[in-house]
Amino acid sequence: MGKSLHNTRSATRILILILLLLIPILAGRPPALGIRGFLNDRAADIIGARPLAAPGLVVPEGLTGKGEIVGLADSGLDAGSVDDIHPDLHSTPGQMPKVVMLKSWAGREKADDPIGHGTHLAGIIAGSGAASGGQYRGIAPGASIYFQGLLDKEGALSPPGDLASLFRAAYDAGVRIHVDGWGGGPNAYRDVSAQIDAFVRQNPDFLPIFGAGNGGPVQGSLTAEANSKNALVIGASESVRPAFSPDANDAHRQADFSSRGPAGDGRLRPDLLAPGSALVSTRSRLVDSNFPANQQYTVMGGTSQAAAVAGGAAAVLRQYLRGNGFPDPPAALMKAALVNAAWTPQEGPTAAFPGILDLAGTILALEEGTMHLADGNRGLGEGQEATFQFQVTDSGAPLRATLAWTDPAPAPGATTALVNDLDLTVIAPDGRTYAGNDFAGEGQLDRRNNLEKVYIKNPTPGTYTIKVKAAAVRKNALPGNPVPAQDFALAYGQPLERGVVAGATADGRVTLSDGRTITAPSGGIKNCVDGAIAPADAAYILPGADAYLGPRTLYIVARRWQAAGVQALATSGGALFLEINSQARTGGYYFNTAGSLALNGRPVGVADLQPGFDLAATINPSTGTLWQVRAGYQEKEGFLAYVNLAKRELRILGDDRSYSFSPRVAVTFADSLVEAAPADLPYGAADRADPSTLVPGMAVRLVLDPETGQVQYIAVKRELALGTIAGVKGDTLTLATGTDYTLFPGAPVRRDGREAGVADLQPGDWVILNLMPGSHQIIALTAYSNVTYGRVLYLSGDRHSLYLMDCTNQFRSYNLDDSTRVFRWGLPVSAATLSPGDWVRLTAVPGETTAWRVDAVSPAGEVDRVLAGVDGEKGLLRTADGSTYTLTSRTLVTLNGYRVAAADLPAWLPVSLTLLEGPERPILARVAASSFPGSQPPRLEVSVLQSAGEVVLKGTTSADRLYLQHDNGAQEVVPVGTGGSFQWRVPTGEKNVLLIALDRTTSGVTGQKLDLTSIQDEGFWDTRGHWAENDINKMAARGLVAGYEDGSFRPDNPVTRVELIAFLVRLAGWRVPAGSQPDFTDRQIIPDWARATVAVALERGLVSGYPDGSFRPGQVVSRVEAAAFFTRYLEIAGKLPSGSAPGASGPATSSSGTTAASNSASAGTAGPGSRSAGALSSSQPPPFTDWDSVPVWGREAVARAYAAGLMGGMAPGVFAPLSPLTRAQAAAIMARML
Repeated sequence: MGKSLHNTRSATRILILILLLLIPILAGRPPALGIRGFLNDRAADIIGARPLAAPGLVVPEGLTGKGEIVGLADSGLDAGSVDDIHPDLHSTPGQMPKVVMLKSWAGREKADDPIGHGTHLAGIIAGSGAASGGQYRGIAPGASIYFQGLLDKEGALSPPGDLASLFRAAYDAGVRIHVDGWGGGPNAYRDVSAQIDAFVRQNPDFLPIFGAGNGGPVQGSLTAEANSKNALVIGASESVRPAFSPDANDAHRQADFSSRGPAGDGRLRPDLLAPGSALVSTRSRLVDSNFPANQQYTVMGGTSQAAAVAGGAAAVLRQYLRGNGFPDPPAALMKAALVNAAWTPQEGPTAAFPGILDLAGTILALEEGTMHLADGNRGLGEGQEATFQFQVTDSGAPLRATLAWTDPAPAPGATTALVNDLDLTVIAPDGRTYAGNDFAGEGQLDRRNNLEKVYIKNPTPGTYTIKVKAAAVRKNALPGNPVPAQDFALAYGQPLERGVVAGATADGRVTLSDGRTITAPSGGIKNCVDGAIAPADAAYILPGADAYLGPRTLYIVARRWQAAGVQALATSGGALFLEINSQARTGGYYFNTAGSLALNGRPVGVADLQPGFDLAATINPSTGTLWQVRAGYQEKEGFLAYVNLAKRELRILGDDRSYSFSPRVAVTFADSLVEAAPADLPYGAADRADPSTLVPGMAVRLVLDPETGQVQYIAVKRELALGTIAGVKGDTLTLATGTDYTLFPGAPVRRDGREAGVADLQPGDWVILNLMPGSHQIIALTAYSNVTYGRVLYLSGDRHSLYLMDCTNQFRSYNLDDSTRVFRWGLPVSAATLSPGDWVRLTAVPGETTAWRVDAVSPAGEVDRVLAGVDGEKGLLRTADGSTYTLTSRTLVTLNGYRVAAADLPAWLPVSLTLLEGPERPILARVAASSFPGSQPPRLEVSVLQSAGEVVLKGTTSADRLYLQHDNGAQEVVPVGTGGSFQWRVPTGEKNVLLIALDRTTSGVTGQKLDLTSIQDEGFWDTRGHWAENDINKMAARGLVAGYEDGSFRPDNPVTRVELIAFLVRLAGWRVPAGSQPDFTDRQIIPDWARATVAVALERGLVSGYPDGSFRPGQVVSRVEAAAFFTRYLEIAGKLPSGSAPGASGPATSSSGTTAASNSASAGTAGPGSRSAGALSSSQPPPFTDWDSVPVWGREAVARAYAAGLMGGMAPGVFAPLSPLTRAQAAAIMARML
């Protein structure tokens, strides 16, 4: 006992002395942000480009796009010189130059790249990977680039007005694939769309590839270029870098930012998806790198990057086709092949999900003969058909057929872009007929698209007949043909059966994860590991490999991952393995639960792994998930006795051995929370560390490589207390929990980023207390006066702006810059990992919106329950199923969206709970309660009065609880007197307050936002800088339009019929009697809040309905329908006299059989009235180039709306009658009507 006691005392003395040395280190500011992104090596794995490049897998030299020249029109290329260019774009002596041409097409002196976009795409397409040892090479590293710079002298993107000139120069130089990562304009068929289609029709072996746009996930958000028929339009799928980006989790999911179809005329778009979320590729020297792991590269993402991936894939496919019977493959043939073999869920493609690019699946199916291509270059005349047959012997793979044709261009602005119409049908052995794009199986032939697909999930064995019929040939696509004809391309057959390898036996049998056992076919097994051919025996066939089973050959494709200093994290998406060192981090992998995990040779679970282990794992390439993980480490704990950074060695107190550490050793703080407020438990207080952080005396845990003995990971142990200061007395401060802590003499104190003293600390400051182990002595203190807890609503694309709803139910925005530190999983990460739906604790510069620090967590779950009761003293919420949850001072509690106190919620209310991880029970981030069915909002009447320089709120209410919420989020209870009267003084200077009335018996709740200054609101966060911002704010201030729960207005969303009726009834100021019911057959689907409003509109003659008696409340209003609504409203309001509008037709019968006269129109709106439009000639229609596309029934209304100054064009000279009316347009038009 004496010896032990002596050692303990000695260690304590040493520790106290060393802590004095540690104090300056512990107070230091951490280094800058880490990396973010997605690497090309994983994009190549997902689409299967990497194994195809392996010599011998398909062709002896490998498929790399060799001999192909890919055109790329974009910002610029590096410094603008082919002689001084990124290493990945250097030419190889004796081969075709890597960059065959580099020229500006926008009048710039040289085609340099000050924004980095074009350089990034060039590397994705054809980069050699020379600057990374081949790791970050492009999809087609053997291809060449023909580059056309599009930045003008001012640095603005300036594509030529005539795209044919851009394409022609490239085509004449041998380009047959042209990548265009730019676009804009409305989702409509415009002149640029027609130019693309016309050039491809004239040069049918030329394939332009355009990104769909980055306007997702909104439907109908495509660019005008993406409305082209003959281009290959690419949307973005997710990559698999879960530690880098919320859009990099699932390789089989469409990225949220990717624009969705349909095209403006209803065509299916995009054609295909490809990995596009945050790719690492070549960096222009004119921009800074955001990828510390290799400064030659940078991280970008979008459908431009997805288009570049597809461009590289097309080059590889074209190389293959040229060597296999198609010396000059048409663009339509390449499109059909790639679309036909795309990865889809087992149920097949849908109108919303076209499939994800699968280059390996495409080429291997062609190589094995399970998919066939047909070039119908002789064309079909109207009524003619071509017939093909395919024999199905195995129903294990779907039967797929894809028809594509290069359609002539219609006139720009055409209502329907399709000119020549071909039909694809597949007839099964039992006689059943499948029609192209008939995803619902209704037997409907497609009349819109020049790309048609048939997918038969489990085809019955037998002979299938595939027919291509020319339903209508309105324009000759083949000049010189005696009769008008349309050429086509067809891909049909079955993809190779797929599986994931579970293991292999010595006799050559391969077991798949679904239990199947595969015997090698006649052609044997071709095994590709990490992009190179490997022996096809059990020792080299790796678990987790992708297996492609052909009739002749079994192809196996495997990837491996080795890393040191790895941590396994439990996340909502599963167990995430990633490198602790942010400088070595490659994005992490999720562990596939079907795989296996071992530590130091014995099976374990994820929870058994301590941070810092070394890892050797196999990966499933197409999904990017870990399959077989073999982890190992040795560990050593103690106090640092010696550190030499130059020699990279250290020693532990009481151990004479010297330990060397890796140049990329991971160093972190391993924190033990002695005390923390419940609200802080999910977040902790991680900090950055590196080898320079290490000083003698620190308590550490070393993790050693089990083979070399080298230190791979160092965990510096800390004891922390977190919370809010309740009081300060001398050197002792008391936290809100009631616990006292005393500052160690000389311990550093920092407040709001500056050195401070104890006297500078204020009650309410949030603090991180670094404690002497085993005591309440503070050895370092960091305090912040501005701390916010809340839910992330939105992040800007560059991750520099963050918008959140805080725990006081206030909307807030913050700026993130290079100094902002972001933490997740207890590790430093980049802002790219933040995602809407995350919950954060954020510290910011006092009085400003710049964030210093963001700690983020994902919700542990969201559950719907019934409230049983709240114990305010213990901070517990109980639900009817017996569950208990922790309430904190930062829990956002709302009732019907209004913030209330949890203790005021009546029992048995339905509640939606957002949960965060807690040590004992889930911690509540949000409690969203709903009133009992049938409960009515309490009465609330209030006057805002001035009295003695103060604002006085005076009124009456039927509620028994009244809250006043201030601008800063503070909330107080306003006493309610006898009879419901109240009076309350508000401090001078406040601009707005929210008064909330709650009936705690019935659960009815209501609120009034009170403007105390009469100054117009700032507006919605998503309308700042919008062209209609002022009109939207004006209408919102009048209560005529409103926003959404997340604080947005969504100005570009389409307006539905029920929304537009509500807008106009409010504008008219018509009284809406409660309980009124409109006489429509579908009144039950009209929202409750709108039924009485629609009834008033019907009574007033603003709306009549459809011939079948329906109202169709959710139907989107087109611009021509809107014109009818607005002019009818003005008639009713007496602001628009009767008369005949110029250029309008008389009454006409619509396609639905309704007469477009004074009371009804084809879309069920009030029909057009008449007036004399003096601004127009009596015989001339409005000056719209698309006037002929305005339906006859709506022309009078459009003419009158134009003459009245209510509606102009979507673009100069273009009315776009069938485009949806947006919320912004509706607000602007109503502002003109005031």
